[in-house]
Amino acid sequence: MTNNMAKIQDKFLKDDDIMLLSLSVTPEIDSVSVLRAYANTKGVIDYKWNITTGNKKHIYELARKSYFAVVEQGDGRLTRLHSYS
Repeated sequence: MTNNMAKIQDKFLKDDDIMLLSLSVTPEIDSVSVLRAYANTKGVIDYKWNITTGNKKHIYELARKSYFAVVEQGDGRLTRLHSYS
C-alpha cells in the first residue's frame, strides 16, 4: 500500500488541496521514531503526507465509521482493515 501512496503523493505533489494520511494500526510497535524512520525510507514528504498512529481502539473506530474499511465488526483488537484506494 505504501508504494501506491507514494505514487499518489508524486501525482498530487503540487496540488495544495490534496493531503495524504496513513494510520498505523500497530501503535504498540509504531512509535514516533519508528514511523519517522519508515517515512524517511519511503520518501514521504512531510507537507504532503502524514503517517501517524494512536490509540488502536480509536483508529479502528475511525475505520468503521469514517472509512468504511471494516470487513467484520470488532472491538479494535481483532477487526481486519482493508484499504480501498
